[in-house]
Amino acid sequence: MVPLASLSLATSRARLALHAGARSHPAGTADGMIGLGDQLRTILAEDRLKPHVQPIVDLETGAVLAFDGLIRGPSDTLLHSPASLFKVAGLTDQLYDLECACCRTLVRAYAASGAAQKLFLNMSPGSLATAAHSSLLPIQGLEELGVPPDRIVIELTEALPIHDLGILVKAIALFRKLGFAIALDDLGEGFSSLRLWSELRPEFVKVDMHFIQGVSRDPVKLQFLKSLCDIAAKTGAKVVGEGIELEADLAAVRDLGLHFGQGYQIGRA
Repeated sequence: MVPLASLSLATSRARLALHAGARSHPAGTADGMIGLGDQLRTILAEDRLKPHVQPIVDLETGAVLAFDGLIRGPSDTLLHSPASLFKVAGLTDQLYDLECACCRTLVRAYAASGAAQKLFLNMSPGSLATAAHSSLLPIQGLEELGVPPDRIVIELTEALPIHDLGILVKAIALFRKLGFAIALDDLGEGFSSLRLWSELRPEFVKVDMHFIQGVSRDPVKLQFLKSLCDIAAKTGAKVVGEGIELEADLAAVRDLGLHFGQGYQIGRA
């Protein structure tokens, strides 16, 4: 068995880039993008994605609750960074295929590790709705690998606007019935975070790192997090602070009562 600790710990910034997309791209021409699209198809066909994880820790006890699944491309290609991978996938109509491949890669590594903690897997609303419409599990191979759905948390990313919330609500309900838990990613960033929280009632809410970093010296961020914790207490959601990189910020979010956290300060502890 391969210990999960042997998988590289990626920083929270890398995870953010995974579904935020690149602001620029090494290939600025149409021909260049077509070439990168073909390269991505080859990477997916040859199963060359590289799994990484970051621990999500109980801030009260220090125990590891889960591992946040992250992906990089092959280091010898222009698609090594998560930003490049997902940018090219989006522009060449391969986002669903890439997200499913990421999930398969991470689940295999997770199963091989023998870990008992949960595994968080990123999926966009569009990919989740596509899987539901096709009556497909968003993460294939769980049964064969001996991983029950209740060990998987589908982390809903919000890099793009959600055009049909009703379809997403139905998709979430379907996968929740199958045993998957739901996390809402990057609360405080994006197009409709608070409405999504209200409509989807996720088991976990991940607070965008903007509100975490520097919270120890910013009373506005502190008040924002207090309000989120109050809402979470009333809805039954657990709050995860992202991007915890300083000891002072770790102490501040712990004192506020945030349930879980992840970031460089925690990952290196």
